[in-house]
Amino acid sequence: MPQPKLTIIIPHLDRTEHLAKAIDHALDQSVPAKVLVADQGHTPETAELMERYAYNPLVMHCKTDANCLHDNWNAGYNLAMADGAKYVAIFQDDDIIHHRYSERINLAFDTYHDALTWTARLCIAQDPELAIWFSSVGPLIPMNLMKNRPRVLPGDIMVPYGYLTSWALSPAVAFRAGTDLKEAIEAIPRDCDLYTERTILAEMGSRGPVVVDPVVVGYWRHHGKNESYRQNATTQPEQAKIFYDWMDRLMDRSDGWGEILLAWAHSMPNTHLSAYIAGLETVESRYATGIAEILRSGMKEEITYEELRKRREVNPTLAAAMVI
Repeated sequence: MPQPKLTIIIPHLDRTEHLAKAIDHALDQSVPAKVLVADQGHTPETAELMERYAYNPLVMHCKTDANCLHDNWNAGYNLAMADGAKYVAIFQDDDIIHHRYSERINLAFDTYHDALTWTARLCIAQDPELAIWFSSVGPLIPMNLMKNRPRVLPGDIMVPYGYLTSWALSPAVAFRAGTDLKEAIEAIPRDCDLYTERTILAEMGSRGPVVVDPVVVGYWRHHGKNESYRQNATTQPEQAKIFYDWMDRLMDRSDGWGEILLAWAHSMPNTHLSAYIAGLETVESRYATGIAEILRSGMKEEITYEELRKRREVNPTLAAAMVI
């Protein structure tokens, strides 16, 4: 059997009750992928579980020396690349991925040879089977849902976007392995695990294009035992400072982000832009004010009820299309 191009990395710390299901989901793919368990906890329970997969050539159990989420993720990336992976993705051990997850990642990177990053959509779920379809996460850009066709964008959009929110979350994130990824995981800051999913995307975005896939590729299960919260929730202010200081330095060497951000803002509803502008007021960053000004420039004209009435009176065609 040829070596799979994709390695699905499962960062793991003690939650053995979730791990078997995660591994089985990662193995149940229409296009085979390797599975690498980056084991931070080294518990007897995890060791016993991994014995089930000892003779499966697609499963690797790697004990890491990490003592935080950032180090464990980075260890997983490096171990996968050392094993020959062409593409790598992080899959949390408590989330769910689709049967065609690996297929979509392979197709994207095989088609768009310059793309360094792949991102897609997730639905939020509290149940392994049923998701809240109207509460999803993923890149907030227009997508071709009718034809199920990915878009390729300049990755630079993910740099200023990182000040606003997460562009995408694992498991709906994958990277092309190679020099850019190796340098990126060395460049991102260590002591802000709550923002790791933003920093890696911002750094990789500064290096090359991103594929935005319109499909829902899995369920993101949010709960009080999420790894980032469990390991680091008490250090939010300190982590935020590290994050924004690092982002400011990344922005210092980013060109053309203003035009890209403005184009994105033109595609967004005013309600979203207003929320982001309000959020930037509390951000301690040299770029917060400038980003907020660009978002304001992208806001569409707001038409009052009285203005609508006036336009209806002078435009019969508009009147026929409007209900007031």
